[in-house]
Amino acid sequence: MLHEKMPVFRATGCTHGAALLSEKGEITCLTEDLGRHNAVDKVAGLALLQGLDLSKHALILTGRETPQIVLKAARMSTPIVCSFSAPTLGAIKLAKALGLTLIGFVRGNRFNIYSHPERIEVNFTA
Repeated sequence: MLHEKMPVFRATGCTHGAALLSEKGEITCLTEDLGRHNAVDKVAGLALLQGLDLSKHALILTGRETPQIVLKAARMSTPIVCSFSAPTLGAIKLAKALGLTLIGFVRGNRFNIYSHPERIEVNFTA
């Protein structure tokens, strides 16, 4: 769903995306940039301009989760960080220490939870 909403990525295949996902599963903000950190900074700025309560959102990324990304999420008060890619060991340790839920390798209906899984509810229905 994220890549479908990223026009520059669809045209070039070379941008990172960052989005904020509401509790209802709706993308409320989405940005693209060549750098994953820039994409996160842009989505944080958009959320600030829109006055969003980020404690009720998840940060979704296309790039690797690093300690810097986890720290940005914590400063934004976003409790959940998800990515298509893998987290670094430093990101996992920091997410555990800061109380953030860190999810990686999101692919279709599969994902890995690395810290604070209590925020995630999974319904297995056929």
